[in-house]
Amino acid sequence: MDVKVLVNVNIIFTIIFGILICKEKVHTREVIGIFITIPGVIVVGLFAETEVTTPNYVFFLWFAIIDFAVIILGLFLFYSKKGSYEYVYPIFCAQFFIIGNVANKILLQDLTSLDLSLTISILQNPFLYIFLLSYLVGVLLNFIGLSKGARAGIFSLLLSIFTTLLSILVGYGTFGEQLTFQKICGFGLILVGIGFIYSKQSNSSITQVTPEKVEINL
Repeated sequence: MDVKVLVNVNIIFTIIFGILICKEKVHTREVIGIFITIPGVIVVGLFAETEVTTPNYVFFLWFAIIDFAVIILGLFLFYSKKGSYEYVYPIFCAQFFIIGNVANKILLQDLTSLDLSLTISILQNPFLYIFLLSYLVGVLLNFIGLSKGARAGIFSLLLSIFTTLLSILVGYGTFGEQLTFQKICGFGLILVGIGFIYSKQSNSSITQVTPEKVEINL
C-alpha cells in the first residue's frame, strides 16, 4: 500500500482519538461529511503518480505567488471578520504545506545519491529553504488553530482535504500528473463531503460519541 494512503488513513485515528479521548462533539452533518470525504482522500492517494518528471518551474512560481497572495488576503479578512479557526485555518495550513510538499519532491528528484558534493549542492538549493520555511509556518498555524479551541479531528480532516485538493492542481500543473477517472471520482467525493461539513447548522442534531455509548441530542 502507498505510504500516502497510510498517512490519509491516519486521519481516521485522529478523529477517533478526538471523539473518544478528548470528548469532542461532532455534528451529524460533519459525520456524514467525514464518511464521504475520507474515501475520496484515500482514492486520490491510491492513484497518486510517483514517476520522476521535470518540474514546470514557471507554473510552480506563479502558483506560489498566487498562493501567498491568497493567504495574505485571507488572513486579513479572517481577523477583520473574526473567522473560525477550526474551519478556516486548515486552509491556510494546507496552502503552506502544499508549497513545502512540491519543494520537497523537487529536492528528492535531485537527490539521487548520498554523494558529498551532491549534498552540498542541495544545501545551496533554494527549494530546501522553501520547504523548511513553508513547513515551519504551516506547523505554526496548525498549532495556533488547535490552541484556539479547534477540534483536533475536524481540523486534521480539513487540513488533509485541502492539501489533497491542492495536490491535484499542483501535481497536474507542476509535474504533469494525469487527471485520471479515479482522481476525478475522489475529487467529487471530497467536494460533496466538504459541502456537508461546511453547511450551516440550523437545528441540526449533534452526535457525541463516548467510549460507553452513542448519544444523539435532538
